Amino acid sequence: MKGKYRRLRIFMFTYWHDKRFKHIQGGPIKFWELSDNLTKLGHRVILFVPKFGKPKDQTTAEVIEIPFIDVPFFRFLSFQLSCFIVSLVKVLKVSPDIIYVRIMWSFLPMLLAKVVSAPTILEVNDDPYRGYESVGVVKKFIVRLINRLSFLLSERVLPVTEGVGRRLYEVDNVHKKKR
Repeated sequence: MKGKYRRLRIFMFTYWHDKRFKHIQGGPIKFWELSDNLTKLGHRVILFVPKFGKPKDQTTAEVIEIPFIDVPFFRFLSFQLSCFIVSLVKVLKVSPDIIYVRIMWSFLPMLLAKVVSAPTILEVNDDPYRGYESVGVVKKFIVRLINRLSFLLSERVLPVTEGVGRRLYEVDNVHKKKR
């Protein structure tokens, strides 16, 4: 199968920060397995992940560890900014054919995709709003805005279950043609 198809250059983005994953990256196992399987098929997979725990030990794909300021308020913002800058620099060396994003409350990978004319697949592995039902109005507004921009800028939105797909349609009007 490796010789029959064009090898793709795939940039994959994800974000997590949970002290439970510091030594064993248990939460994003699906992400590691997907990158390993794509690599086994002969594609060049480049992962952009937080420099947290031991991400290079989790996969055979190329891993770019993104530094961030590990302080609650700055953690997420510093990761997003660092990730965007590092991926822009990487684009100068390797132009991706596809950008795959595991939902991370950032539309920056989708903007990068527009800059390099690469299609974006946005994986949504759970209801993106469930965790924000009890937060303040401003934070909820920001999360919804970021998600809407992400859905709008992505060529494909990949809900991992039909239930998540229905919720995306109910809340953000993400139609099946995008899924």
